[in-house]
Amino acid sequence: MHRMLHVTGVFLGMLIFLGCKSSPAPEIESRMPLTVAIAQRLSTSDSSLRGMDRLQLYLFGRITLEREHSETSQEIDHGVGRMINEHIRDTIIIPDRTPCLAINVDQKDNDIFFYIAFDESEKSNENGNLLKFSSKADNPDGFFELQFNHNDDEPLSGDEKGSLNYKGNTYKVKYVGDIKPHLLVQLTLQNKDTPNMDVLHGIIVK
Repeated sequence: MHRMLHVTGVFLGMLIFLGCKSSPAPEIESRMPLTVAIAQRLSTSDSSLRGMDRLQLYLFGRITLEREHSETSQEIDHGVGRMINEHIRDTIIIPDRTPCLAINVDQKDNDIFFYIAFDESEKSNENGNLLKFSSKADNPDGFFELQFNHNDDEPLSGDEKGSLNYKGNTYKVKYVGDIKPHLLVQLTLQNKDTPNMDVLHGIIVK
Protein backbone atom coordinates (compact mmCIF):
# COMPACT_ATOMS: atom_id res chain seq x y z
CA MET A 1 0.00 0.00 0.00
CA HIS A 2 2.86 2.37 0.84
CA ARG A 3 4.50 1.97 -2.57
CA MET A 4 1.13 2.54 -4.32
CA LEU A 5 0.52 5.79 -2.40
CA HIS A 6 4.04 6.95 -3.25
CA VAL A 7 3.60 6.30 -6.98
CA THR A 8 0.18 7.97 -6.95
CA GLY A 9 1.60 11.05 -5.25
CA VAL A 10 4.40 11.34 -7.78
CA PHE A 11 1.98 10.88 -10.63
CA LEU A 12 -0.39 13.54 -9.33
CA GLY A 13 2.61 15.84 -9.08
CA MET A 14 3.39 15.08 -12.70
CA LEU A 15 -0.12 16.09 -13.71
CA ILE A 16 0.29 19.42 -11.94
CA PHE A 17 3.72 20.03 -13.43
CA LEU A 18 2.71 19.17 -16.99
CA GLY A 19 -0.73 20.76 -16.91
CA CYS A 20 0.36 24.38 -17.41
CA LYS A 21 2.56 26.35 -19.78
CA SER A 22 5.19 28.91 -18.91
CA SER A 23 8.91 29.60 -19.00
CA PRO A 24 11.16 26.51 -18.55
CA ALA A 25 12.29 25.53 -15.07
CA PRO A 26 14.87 22.99 -13.91
CA GLU A 27 13.84 19.43 -14.80
CA ILE A 28 13.76 16.50 -12.40
CA GLU A 29 14.49 13.13 -14.00
CA SER A 30 13.76 9.84 -12.29
CA ARG A 31 12.81 6.22 -12.92
CA MET A 32 9.66 4.90 -11.35
CA PRO A 33 7.36 1.90 -11.78
CA LEU A 34 5.21 2.07 -14.89
CA THR A 35 1.56 2.09 -13.81
CA VAL A 36 -1.70 2.12 -15.74
CA ALA A 37 -2.23 5.79 -14.84
CA ILE A 38 1.21 6.82 -16.10
CA ALA A 39 0.84 4.74 -19.28
CA GLN A 40 -2.51 6.37 -20.03
CA ARG A 41 -1.09 9.82 -19.37
CA LEU A 42 1.84 9.29 -21.75
CA SER A 43 -0.05 7.47 -24.50
CA THR A 44 -1.62 9.13 -27.53
CA SER A 45 -4.89 7.36 -26.72
CA ASP A 46 -6.08 6.34 -23.25
CA SER A 47 -8.24 3.54 -24.61
CA SER A 48 -5.58 1.70 -26.66
CA LEU A 49 -2.34 2.99 -25.09
CA ARG A 50 -0.93 3.89 -28.49
CA GLY A 51 2.62 5.21 -28.64
CA MET A 52 4.02 2.91 -25.94
CA ASP A 53 6.48 1.47 -28.47
CA ARG A 54 8.34 4.82 -28.41
CA LEU A 55 8.79 4.76 -24.63
CA GLN A 56 12.08 3.66 -23.08
CA LEU A 57 11.36 1.08 -20.39
CA TYR A 58 13.60 -0.69 -17.87
CA LEU A 59 13.38 -3.91 -15.91
CA PHE A 60 13.19 -3.83 -12.12
CA GLY A 61 14.69 -7.01 -10.71
CA ARG A 62 16.97 -9.66 -12.18
CA ILE A 63 15.24 -12.47 -14.09
CA THR A 64 16.82 -15.89 -14.62
CA LEU A 65 15.24 -18.39 -17.01
CA GLU A 66 16.44 -22.00 -16.92
CA ARG A 67 15.63 -24.97 -19.14
CA GLU A 68 17.00 -28.50 -18.89
CA HIS A 69 16.75 -30.97 -21.75
CA SER A 70 18.58 -33.94 -23.22
CA GLU A 71 19.88 -34.76 -26.66
CA THR A 72 21.15 -38.06 -28.02
CA SER A 73 23.58 -38.69 -30.84
CA GLN A 74 25.54 -41.58 -32.22
CA GLU A 75 28.59 -42.13 -34.37
CA ILE A 76 31.01 -44.80 -35.52
CA ASP A 77 34.64 -43.92 -34.93
CA HIS A 78 37.38 -46.28 -36.15
CA GLY A 79 35.03 -49.22 -36.05
CA VAL A 80 33.72 -48.40 -32.59
CA GLY A 81 30.09 -47.42 -32.14
CA ARG A 82 29.53 -44.52 -29.77
CA MET A 83 26.17 -43.44 -28.30
CA ILE A 84 26.10 -40.08 -26.57
CA ASN A 85 23.50 -38.84 -24.10
CA GLU A 86 23.95 -35.12 -23.47
CA HIS A 87 22.28 -33.23 -20.63
CA ILE A 88 21.93 -29.54 -21.52
CA ARG A 89 21.01 -26.63 -19.25
CA ASP A 90 20.08 -23.40 -21.02
CA THR A 91 20.22 -20.26 -18.89
CA ILE A 92 19.00 -16.80 -19.88
CA ILE A 93 19.79 -13.89 -17.53
CA ILE A 94 18.16 -10.47 -17.77
CA PRO A 95 19.96 -8.14 -15.33
CA ASP A 96 18.26 -5.56 -13.15
CA ARG A 97 17.67 -2.20 -14.91
CA THR A 98 18.05 -3.70 -18.40
CA PRO A 99 16.57 -1.27 -20.96
CA CYS A 100 13.71 -2.73 -22.96
CA LEU A 101 10.94 -1.91 -25.39
CA ALA A 102 7.21 -2.66 -25.63
CA ILE A 103 6.74 -4.32 -29.03
CA ASN A 104 3.00 -4.64 -28.56
CA VAL A 105 0.31 -3.65 -26.07
CA ASP A 106 -2.90 -5.64 -25.80
CA GLN A 107 -5.95 -5.59 -23.55
CA LYS A 108 -8.28 -8.48 -22.80
CA ASP A 109 -11.17 -7.60 -20.53
CA ASN A 110 -9.56 -6.07 -17.41
CA ASP A 111 -6.00 -7.21 -18.19
CA ILE A 112 -3.47 -5.00 -20.02
CA PHE A 113 -0.46 -6.82 -21.48
CA PHE A 114 2.91 -5.38 -22.50
CA TYR A 115 4.97 -7.70 -24.75
CA ILE A 116 8.58 -6.75 -24.04
CA ALA A 117 11.77 -7.15 -26.10
CA PHE A 118 15.11 -7.13 -24.27
CA ASP A 119 17.31 -7.61 -27.33
CA GLU A 120 17.47 -6.21 -30.87
CA SER A 121 16.84 -9.69 -32.27
CA GLU A 122 13.46 -9.80 -30.52
CA LYS A 123 12.08 -6.58 -32.02
CA SER A 124 10.48 -8.40 -34.96
CA ASN A 125 9.26 -11.40 -32.97
CA GLU A 126 5.65 -12.37 -32.44
CA ASN A 127 4.01 -11.99 -29.03
CA GLY A 128 4.59 -15.65 -28.18
CA ASN A 129 8.35 -15.15 -28.35
CA LEU A 130 8.40 -12.20 -25.95
CA LEU A 131 8.16 -11.91 -22.17
CA LYS A 132 4.78 -10.65 -21.03
CA PHE A 133 4.09 -8.09 -18.29
CA SER A 134 0.57 -7.21 -17.19
CA SER A 135 -1.53 -5.00 -14.94
CA LYS A 136 -5.22 -4.52 -14.19
CA ALA A 137 -6.99 -1.77 -16.11
CA ASP A 138 -9.15 -0.87 -13.10
CA ASN A 139 -6.11 -0.37 -10.83
CA PRO A 140 -4.45 2.94 -11.86
CA ASP A 141 -1.51 2.38 -9.49
CA GLY A 142 -0.90 -1.26 -10.41
CA PHE A 143 2.59 -2.19 -11.66
CA PHE A 144 3.19 -4.06 -14.92
CA GLU A 145 4.62 -7.30 -13.52
CA LEU A 146 6.19 -10.33 -15.19
CA GLN A 147 3.58 -12.97 -16.01
CA PHE A 148 4.33 -16.67 -15.48
CA ASN A 149 2.56 -19.85 -14.44
CA HIS A 150 2.61 -21.07 -10.88
CA ASN A 151 0.98 -24.18 -9.48
CA ASP A 152 0.56 -23.99 -5.69
CA ASP A 153 0.65 -27.79 -5.51
CA GLU A 154 4.00 -28.00 -7.31
CA PRO A 155 7.04 -27.84 -5.00
CA LEU A 156 9.59 -25.16 -5.90
CA SER A 157 13.23 -24.92 -4.88
CA GLY A 158 15.39 -21.91 -4.06
CA ASP A 159 14.47 -18.77 -5.99
CA GLU A 160 12.26 -20.66 -8.45
CA LYS A 161 8.83 -19.00 -8.75
CA GLY A 162 7.13 -20.85 -11.61
CA SER A 163 7.46 -21.34 -15.34
CA LEU A 164 6.74 -19.58 -18.63
CA ASN A 165 6.89 -20.19 -22.35
CA TYR A 166 9.62 -18.29 -24.18
CA LYS A 167 10.42 -18.78 -27.87
CA GLY A 168 8.57 -22.08 -27.98
CA ASN A 169 10.22 -23.63 -24.92
CA THR A 170 9.25 -23.88 -21.26
CA TYR A 171 11.62 -22.24 -18.78
CA LYS A 172 11.78 -22.13 -15.01
CA VAL A 173 11.47 -18.57 -13.69
CA LYS A 174 13.82 -17.47 -10.92
CA TYR A 175 14.23 -14.17 -9.09
CA VAL A 176 15.19 -13.11 -5.58
CA GLY A 177 12.60 -11.93 -3.05
CA ASP A 178 8.83 -11.59 -3.07
CA ILE A 179 8.57 -8.53 -5.34
CA LYS A 180 7.83 -9.58 -8.90
CA PRO A 181 10.04 -8.16 -11.64
CA HIS A 182 8.20 -5.22 -13.20
CA LEU A 183 8.66 -2.37 -15.65
CA LEU A 184 10.15 1.03 -14.89
CA VAL A 185 9.75 4.20 -16.91
CA GLN A 186 12.07 7.21 -16.99
CA LEU A 187 10.17 10.44 -16.49
CA THR A 188 11.25 14.03 -16.66
CA LEU A 189 9.18 16.27 -14.40
CA GLN A 190 9.24 20.02 -14.82
CA ASN A 191 7.74 22.48 -12.37
CA LYS A 192 6.35 25.58 -14.08
CA ASP A 193 5.14 28.84 -12.62
CA THR A 194 2.70 30.69 -14.90
CA PRO A 195 1.83 34.28 -14.00
CA ASN A 196 -1.21 35.58 -15.89
CA MET A 197 -1.88 39.31 -15.70
CA ASP A 198 -4.51 41.38 -17.46
CA VAL A 199 -5.16 45.10 -17.07
CA LEU A 200 -8.75 46.29 -17.34
CA HIS A 201 -9.01 49.91 -18.55
CA GLY A 202 -12.63 50.53 -17.64
CA ILE A 203 -15.56 51.78 -19.70
CA ILE A 204 -16.37 55.41 -20.53
CA VAL A 205 -19.99 56.18 -21.23
CA LYS A 206 -20.43 58.65 -24.07
